[in-house]
Amino acid sequence: MLGIMFNIWSVVSDHQISVLATLQYKCFENSNVQPGLERMIFSPGVFGLIISEEDPNLEVAYAICRVALEEAELLSIGVVPNKRGSGYGKTILSAIITEAGHRGAESLVLEVGENNLAAKNLYAAAGFAQVGGRKNYYRVGSGAYEDAAIMRCRLRNTGVS
Repeated sequence: MLGIMFNIWSVVSDHQISVLATLQYKCFENSNVQPGLERMIFSPGVFGLIISEEDPNLEVAYAICRVALEEAELLSIGVVPNKRGSGYGKTILSAIITEAGHRGAESLVLEVGENNLAAKNLYAAAGFAQVGGRKNYYRVGSGAYEDAAIMRCRLRNTGVS
């Protein structure tokens, strides 16, 4: 992970929308992401991060977060498949936690697929605990759905180690 670059944004350019849509497609194999993505990133209080390797055109991870008063919500996070397990998820989650705290959030909440053990372990290592769930939250196939775990962490004394 030598030479990584962060791009933190609050105001989004057309180029960033395109980059985020491409990253989201690569991370989740979902061909219809951009319309929902645009609605998400133009919401009040939204900011995001993009991690690139050395060259700003080699984007490998992204995260989108919204802060409303004292709570932040991680709206979307992903690492391209060929870079998973390389520490990018931990790096971008730590950056989101830090930035959300700088923006006044005291806690961070997220939803994650019940079967996404790698992500759930990453979040637990960062101080998140499961506080609830949502039945049939994620569409995972033709007519199939997966439950989501709702996880939350306090932002003070929190970080990914």
